[in-house]
Amino acid sequence: MNIKNKIRSALAAHGLGFKDLAEQMEISSSTLSIRLSSKGMTVANAIKMSDALNALTQTQLTLDDFRKDQS
Repeated sequence: MNIKNKIRSALAAHGLGFKDLAEQMEISSSTLSIRLSSKGMTVANAIKMSDALNALTQTQLTLDDFRKDQS
């Protein structure tokens, strides 16, 4: 499962969507979309995304989750 689908699934399980994640990260939905692309994914962005998802859903993302998506 790629990282975008894993995040979508975790959010949906709590009745949330990407807009909620973007709000938690204090960024726009379009910025989140860019960050979810391979070109926008930096270690700093991955950490912020993981922290925000954890705050909303108690779902932990690991570095390995992001690595799998980059291959």
